Amino acid sequence: MTVSPNEGLVHLSTSRSVFETMNILESVVRSRGLSVAVRVDHAGDAVKAGLQMPPTELLIFGNPRAGTP
Repeated sequence: MTVSPNEGLVHLSTSRSVFETMNILESVVRSRGLSVAVRVDHAGDAVKAGLQMPPTELLIFGNPRAGTP
């Protein structure tokens, strides 16, 4: 079985910044009753380590009642 590297991913473009887009996403997630476990600023952490990378953030969210069982 061959698995495409992009299988399961949807790529969308936006004219907004990563920070603004993530704020909107986090707001929508919360408004739908989901929990935000963590928001990771990979680029910010890279700067702290003396490195550079494009703006990159990760939002981990879910519904413990649905996901735990």
